[in-house]
Amino acid sequence: MPRNVSGVYSKPCGTTAVSGEVIASATYTLLINDLVADLNTPRPIVAGGTGATDAATARVNFGLEVGADVQAQDDFLQNLADLDLAGSALKFFQVNAAEDNVQLETILPVNSPSGNSLKFLRANAAETAAEFVDFTSQADWNAGISDAENAISPAKLSAVLDNKLNVSGSAPAFACRAFISFNGFTSTIGASGNVSNLVRDSTGTYTITFTEPMPDLNFAVSATGSQPNASSGGQSDGNIFIVGRTESALTIRCGDGGSSGSSVDLGVICVTVHR
Repeated sequence: MPRNVSGVYSKPCGTTAVSGEVIASATYTLLINDLVADLNTPRPIVAGGTGATDAATARVNFGLEVGADVQAQDDFLQNLADLDLAGSALKFFQVNAAEDNVQLETILPVNSPSGNSLKFLRANAAETAAEFVDFTSQADWNAGISDAENAISPAKLSAVLDNKLNVSGSAPAFACRAFISFNGFTSTIGASGNVSNLVRDSTGTYTITFTEPMPDLNFAVSATGSQPNASSGGQSDGNIFIVGRTESALTIRCGDGGSSGSSVDLGVICVTVHR
């Protein structure tokens, strides 16, 4: 079938009729067979066809592949398209390059916004820009004074946390997962966080139970302890050891700080847990 690489059809050579001459049956048959073959072959786009034998391939050939070039039928989008845009029925946030400058705009039927990121919000005619959430500057977020409801970006939220925790540089910050400060003689807790119980198991040995357990046993423990030194009027330090741990509890033992390392109760014991 004589279609060239561009899809243009040309009849077979020698099949053009000449006036006054007899048309040979072989030549006639050749032309008819060629036309039949062409009519039963997908017609190329250049000749007004689709170049395909099925709808999916035809859409691909036209650059209209569903899910890649065009949106498939979607009930939500159809409902949005069916909205009555007259008056102030539909409003949207028009966000420009400056994130803090956000205006509430109204879409009218003749509007065709371009070059902006559109975030749609269903609203009625009585609502005004003052009733919608605004963006707030980084300085206001850091100050943390205003109680007005505002929107915040992930980057600003991260910066606020760094500011409140006095974190600088690129090294990550890790939160304390539990802490306790208590009197080892009386087992009286001065202050604590994520601690549900404190038990003095024996002299110098204490079990601290967490309110919410740790994710695993790979948590780090920092502990310090001291007690009044009657002879010097100052403080004497003790050594603190971890003698048991689970995800739910931590057991420590306090030594006297001397060569014997005997278990002793300490007047002030402070423990923090990080993970």
